[in-house]
Amino acid sequence: MSTSPHAMDTVENLYETIDGVSDKSSVSGTLFSFDDVSGQIVDNTGQDNSTDAKKEEVNHHDLAARYKNIVSTYSKEHARKRVNELTPQIRTAQLLYTNTAEYGIDDNEYDKLRHELSAIEARFPEFEAKDSPTHTVGAPIDPNAKAVEHIERLYSLQDVFSYDELRDWYDGVARQVGQGAVYTAEAKIDGLALNLRYVNGHLDVAATRGDGVTGEDVTANVAYISVIPQNLSGSTIPEVVEIRGEVFMPLKEFKPFNEGQKKIKADLEDQLHQLHSRIEKLRNDIEDIDEERRKDKRTKKEMPLDEYQTLAKRRKEMKAKKGAISEELKEIRAKAKSVLGEISSIRIFANPRNAAAGSLRQKDPRVTGQRPLSFIAHGIGALNGVSDELAKRLGTQEGFYRQCREWGMPVSPYTQDVTTWEEIRDFVEKIGEKRKDLEYGTDGSVIKVNNREDQEKLGYTSRVPRWAVAFKYPPEKVETRLLDIQVGIGRTGRATPYAVLEPVFVDGSEIQRATLHNQFEIQRKNLMINDIVILHKAGDIIPQIVEPVVDKRDGMQRVWNMPKACPTCGTQLAPAQEKDLDYRCPNQKSCPAQLVERITHIGSRKALDVDGMGEKTALMLSNPDANRRDALMALATGGVLFLPDDNGRGFRRLRLTTEQAIDCGIIDDDGGIVDSQAIIPEKICEQLGIPSPQKPLLETEAALFDVTEESLRDVFSWSPFTQKSGGIVVAQGYKYARVAWTTSSQKNEEIAPTLNTRAFLENLNRAKTQPLWRKLVALSIRHVGHTVARSLADEYSSLDYIRNASVEDLGAIEGISSVIATSIKEWFDEDWHEDIIAQWQKAGVTFSDVPAEEGGSVLDVSGVHGAHGAPGANADVTQAGLTGVGARETVPQTLAGMSIVATGSLENYTRDGVGETIRMYGGKSRSSVSKSTTLVVAGEKAGSKLQKAEKLGIPILDEVQFEELLRTGIIPG
Repeated sequence: MSTSPHAMDTVENLYETIDGVSDKSSVSGTLFSFDDVSGQIVDNTGQDNSTDAKKEEVNHHDLAARYKNIVSTYSKEHARKRVNELTPQIRTAQLLYTNTAEYGIDDNEYDKLRHELSAIEARFPEFEAKDSPTHTVGAPIDPNAKAVEHIERLYSLQDVFSYDELRDWYDGVARQVGQGAVYTAEAKIDGLALNLRYVNGHLDVAATRGDGVTGEDVTANVAYISVIPQNLSGSTIPEVVEIRGEVFMPLKEFKPFNEGQKKIKADLEDQLHQLHSRIEKLRNDIEDIDEERRKDKRTKKEMPLDEYQTLAKRRKEMKAKKGAISEELKEIRAKAKSVLGEISSIRIFANPRNAAAGSLRQKDPRVTGQRPLSFIAHGIGALNGVSDELAKRLGTQEGFYRQCREWGMPVSPYTQDVTTWEEIRDFVEKIGEKRKDLEYGTDGSVIKVNNREDQEKLGYTSRVPRWAVAFKYPPEKVETRLLDIQVGIGRTGRATPYAVLEPVFVDGSEIQRATLHNQFEIQRKNLMINDIVILHKAGDIIPQIVEPVVDKRDGMQRVWNMPKACPTCGTQLAPAQEKDLDYRCPNQKSCPAQLVERITHIGSRKALDVDGMGEKTALMLSNPDANRRDALMALATGGVLFLPDDNGRGFRRLRLTTEQAIDCGIIDDDGGIVDSQAIIPEKICEQLGIPSPQKPLLETEAALFDVTEESLRDVFSWSPFTQKSGGIVVAQGYKYARVAWTTSSQKNEEIAPTLNTRAFLENLNRAKTQPLWRKLVALSIRHVGHTVARSLADEYSSLDYIRNASVEDLGAIEGISSVIATSIKEWFDEDWHEDIIAQWQKAGVTFSDVPAEEGGSVLDVSGVHGAHGAPGANADVTQAGLTGVGARETVPQTLAGMSIVATGSLENYTRDGVGETIRMYGGKSRSSVSKSTTLVVAGEKAGSKLQKAEKLGIPILDEVQFEELLRTGIIPG
């Protein structure tokens, strides 16, 4: 990389002596001087202050002390001069780093400049500018994140979605604080919540919100966000203050940033392709040398002396040449590996919020510094050691914002004081109209009571403050074109139509697909292919077509009809039952699409939780040729195939000209595909050397646990491939290569399973001992999700009992209807389902929850305690793996024999977590209240279940009482 003249000037300026003398002569009486001979800054105290090839790490504490002593000798005039000289030097270095990941000078040299400026600012605070470069850290900081406990808890906000709900909140607050109360209205920031703790004005800790009590330490990363001051400005500084706000990526920066990421990635991919091409050439050169040496193996005795000497010389030259090529090959392969690592580290973000979150949590904080992040403060937490004047100013939300500006802390420009309901509604409507034009992404407006005394008076629920509310806007609606309607087949055979859309951005992310549920939904919405449609995100998450724009139909639209056959296996589609809206592929056993979905489901977190067993692995196991048809189509239409060469150590390139494709009978004179079914007939594929379709390892999931490293050795897949030159796409096609094993690049190199393959097989083996309910979910029994599976596992200790139970027995279990019970029995009636169970058991899968003393493992439940020390709080027991009878043996069964219903929002439990805790302590978690219910645990916003419990006279416990019950087994009176 060339260095700009300005950067060279900066480097030259660094050769000043540290005390400000600008010539390059040795200066007596100073601690540091410039050595003309060595070109180094010399420490006259006897220590070498240069940076040698080892680049030893600078001790920042020593440097701070050293420069404090140096600066103590500065006069005020000299200090001002050094500030004016150091500030642009440091800023230039920081700018170079932001653009190139290098300061343009040695890191240690940069640290010295920064410590000198910091020491000057400490001794002469009048010279410390608000935007001083010392407020942004410019050297690597320890990236290891750690947990941080907030001094005061961070709460969520209550969401409302209509003006009626917002008015109800306003009226309720007004009754308590008075009709004349002032509120602050502001545009909600769609970013990542951040808590900044300042101690005596210096940023001590920055942490994410986390669970509100404990967050992730991101101090090192925040130091690289230039708008967040490292030191608060002004004269009124509290001893301790927590400032809350949001880190975000400005909307105007997001698209250019993503485009920049894409370009960097494309350039690296181009570089990687060139390296691979060079590797191929070098390997071929080595092969040519080896081939030439093999051609003439005669010895000295078998030829005249002069001829032998010539051959010996040639052999020596070839050996030397091969050695040189091998060294170059080694270097290039190392470089290719490095480039591949760089490519893997580049992320293209779906929306600005994801970009902010991903950028703030970088392991290397300097990467955070390269991202265009910003911050806006919107609240205050802990506040200690304040003057009366400051306390008065911070007594209102509006006063807090004024103080933030004085401290150098950015606040939202979209904030307004309001009093009446009409003013609140007017503000919310205006922000809703202008939300696309704001500096940051927003999905709502926030209304807060302005006076902090009133805020304290209103208080908090267990989750949200009562003095603030967030009005959430309806999903953004955009128009795009419906290009096609296709059908996907799910794991239970359900045929679901989905829309293929012209790519469009909705609420910050690009959308190309949207579910259409079933054919009747398409008919109800009157959708036609080539329609302009209105699209939004349901719940701001799921893309959904609202309706077609009928007025924009131009005659190019066509009606879509539900296909009669499965698009994957060709089996006739039909409703499973007469009244079903959904069509299904009845070929459950052999349909490749269903098998891929079922295997993916088996590995999911809700089932066996096998890390590394996602859709790609499922395709590898059951349908490795899923992309073969697309690959043949690519070849037929001018694309390229990269196929393994004869020796298996590289790839050969196959591309057909139009004339060749016509001669082979693949396309006609007009370019149309001759055989639309086969694309390229197998006989022609054989002639062209295109591999035949493979026999999948799995035809059902029965043999899943029999998969081994060796069985995966020769599994290949067709992967999309793009060839570029100078960032320009020159060819597109598919590459046919091993999936689970490495590909050798040298003749004597051994191929081996990849690390991912080994990890997947190890995780699969561990899944054999997962609890019974997870295995029930993994079997893909219709209507049996984790709730039903847990009820079954609670009621029966093994699969044998479930298999032998009658429909009536199963239907008697709470939460299992006759429809579900019938579905379970019908599943066991299929012989191939029984084959799955038998083969899994043969491979070592257990289908019972065995107590610890009978062979089950005793699991550690330490750490599964909440804020009050109660078992089960603040942790998802499922994630900890604490399930099954074996785990129950490790905790007291204080809930044994109890049937418990939890309702409402609990502070220390997720919905799944409280149910799992009940089961862990021997109780039964139920979803509905009945006469057989022992008690109800009620949190915030408990609804009809609470009312029913009160009507039936069933004991009702709050969260604290529930945790007491867990400890004692006694229902509090």
